[in-house]
Amino acid sequence: MKIKKNKQHLRLVTGILALALALTMVQCLNEDKSTTNNQTCGKTTGTLPSNSGSKDVLVVATGDTSSGAISVIDLSTNTATNNITTVHSDSLLKKINNRPYVLERTPTNTIKLLNPNDNYKVFFEQGLGTDTNPWDIEKINDDCALVANYASNKLSVVSLVNGKTDSAKAIDISAYSSHLGAEANAMIRYNNHIYVTVENLGDSSSNFAAVNTSRLLKINVADINAMSIEKAFDLLIKNPYSDIEYSSIGSKN
Repeated sequence: MKIKKNKQHLRLVTGILALALALTMVQCLNEDKSTTNNQTCGKTTGTLPSNSGSKDVLVVATGDTSSGAISVIDLSTNTATNNITTVHSDSLLKKINNRPYVLERTPTNTIKLLNPNDNYKVFFEQGLGTDTNPWDIEKINDDCALVANYASNKLSVVSLVNGKTDSAKAIDISAYSSHLGAEANAMIRYNNHIYVTVENLGDSSSNFAAVNTSRLLKINVADINAMSIEKAFDLLIKNPYSDIEYSSIGSKN
């Protein structure tokens, strides 16, 4: 199985990977604009830790080539508490509903929720399946999220309550793959749509070169039971590797 290369994110800078996440602060624009519904994915029963509090902190995932950990910086005192929780060395930290979720990539392939009310210890840990290599996650509604899997031709739907996958609601993106996988990468939500980049690189015979058409998929997630790919935008330049950012500058045409 091909593991995504890390060149584009400049992850190994002096041997340390850092991803910051601000909590109890103003929500990001694309999350504020989403329309929440009460549809669920699989078994979502359970109690989540509180997502409100009085502290402003940064949660940071650090890692080198062999290990990773979570550190927390208190912005009111400018103090850091290091190595609170162990995570995989190649992990994504993302805020959803003002709670910190961690995607651990290949070979771990798991999702974790950290509990801000218990010193950011792991509240739950759930496997996402072998050969998935989860690369990004975006909220569908308050109960569920969509996961971009770099090593799978499906976008997974997972519970934000317990991390379990609802395989019946997965979105097939194999039509946008020229070989073993479409290689879903970055995601962003705007209103009732989630946008996903798929790299669609070459196979091992070309050393995974950018020889195929890369795309941006527009997925309608207004109804979790009827999610669909509305449009696939062919990208003029291949191999999209950055995060996707929203901007209100310019025309909306």
